[in-house]
Amino acid sequence: MADDYGTSYYYRGAVTNNYVKFGKYPINTADRYMGYYTSDHRDFKEHNSLSACQSSSNYNVDCSTLSTAGKDMYWRIIRINGDGSIRMQYDGTDAYANANGGSGFGEIDRFIHTNIKWNNYSNDAKYVGWMFGGANGSASTSLNQAQTNTTDSNVKTIVDAWYKANIVDTGLSKYVGDKIFCNDRSTASNGTTWATDENATNKGFGMLQTMYGPAHRIYDSESNKKLPEPTFRCPQKNDAFTVSDTTKGNGALTYPVGLITADEMITAGSLLYNKYDYLYKSKVSYWAFSPSYMSSIIGHPFIFCHSEGGGYSNGYANQETLGVTPVINLSAEYAATLIGNGTMESPYQIPNVN
Repeated sequence: MADDYGTSYYYRGAVTNNYVKFGKYPINTADRYMGYYTSDHRDFKEHNSLSACQSSSNYNVDCSTLSTAGKDMYWRIIRINGDGSIRMQYDGTDAYANANGGSGFGEIDRFIHTNIKWNNYSNDAKYVGWMFGGANGSASTSLNQAQTNTTDSNVKTIVDAWYKANIVDTGLSKYVGDKIFCNDRSTASNGTTWATDENATNKGFGMLQTMYGPAHRIYDSESNKKLPEPTFRCPQKNDAFTVSDTTKGNGALTYPVGLITADEMITAGSLLYNKYDYLYKSKVSYWAFSPSYMSSIIGHPFIFCHSEGGGYSNGYANQETLGVTPVINLSAEYAATLIGNGTMESPYQIPNVN
């Protein structure tokens, strides 16, 4: 399947040969723990210690470790980019088996955080962005203003901080390539619509009802009884987030890290309620990189997520607290040196790194 670099090859279904071991939590990292509200309620809270979780008067069910100093980091390969670099998603501190439809809370440390809002504001389409124009709380008055990449979303600040502490500050950033993360905010061309409740001209800013490209390719296809039509190409250069590459990308990032896109979830096999692919982590939904739509009726922007029930869904950008699983790209230079066979027992590794 074509991407912005050439022909990309992706992993699909409940594969067992896309494990990578890369990185280790620094020894000065504080251990992090969490507990659930009840055994059947997915609300959760972080605690300073396992004993604090267990002795708490609430959020004390299934107390689990999120991250531990000195533990290895494991990843799952999403796809091989067209230039030979490897795109992979964080998957915890052990090589976990695929959930394969299993119930239960799953392995919580497969996320760097489990209770993060995409953003803290509503009533504006600009908040679907990984970055957006104008300060938080100020209304956008044009599509161009809404999509000017000057202000970080809440989730971006969380991911950037994790990347700096665990990749940059540990000397691993030299292995990571500067590749596109597509926060596709494309809309129907001027004078046309993708949804019956959209305006044909003004959309994509303020409180205007808007369907974005990923939703058109995925949801719109389903409503019309067609298969989803995912793409690995980024329709708008302004949405092609990179650090220093301004030839293919926008050069707006501080660090080369993002999240999985809705298109990548679809190609991995995450159709509605599908629990049989390597992305399903059981009982915790987590954010994707792709905008879905802006509702003028309730004033909420929606972002795609991987659902706790399996497959893809939408999350309220400013209300829901979901999991976060960073995505990075191993540069082609180091991807070519990997040893191992990609299994749980023998994950791919860069020689002499872990």
